[in-house]
Amino acid sequence: MLIPLGELAQHLDLLPSFDTPIIAYCGSGWRATIAMTTLWALGWKDVKVMKGGSYTGWVGEGYPTVEGLPPQPAALEEAAIVVYCGSGHRSTIAMSILRSHGYTDVRSLKGGLGGWQSEGYPVVEFAMP
Repeated sequence: MLIPLGELAQHLDLLPSFDTPIIAYCGSGWRATIAMTTLWALGWKDVKVMKGGSYTGWVGEGYPTVEGLPPQPAALEEAAIVVYCGSGHRSTIAMSILRSHGYTDVRSLKGGLGGWQSEGYPVVEFAMP
């Protein structure tokens, strides 16, 4: 997935799950190091930077490259998915993970269950069938 550093925050939904390895690269390695640090702070722990001049070094050594963009994942499900948590923070992360796995119509409940309840919407207590 090609995401410029300046657009990384706007495209977290395109990233794979937190346990999927990511290799960051750029022309020299400087921006890739910033991207790696940012992704670590956001929860991705298996992020590495291409060393030795990053992409420029790779090409300079004569390693193969392929032009073009990778194919987009097919939608896995057509029904809308709404995820929620207590405040809306973890559900936003869950939404991003689901989108990274190809689900397209995923939403996070704004404000979480706490926000839902403060607006006076009904909540059903846990019940066994």
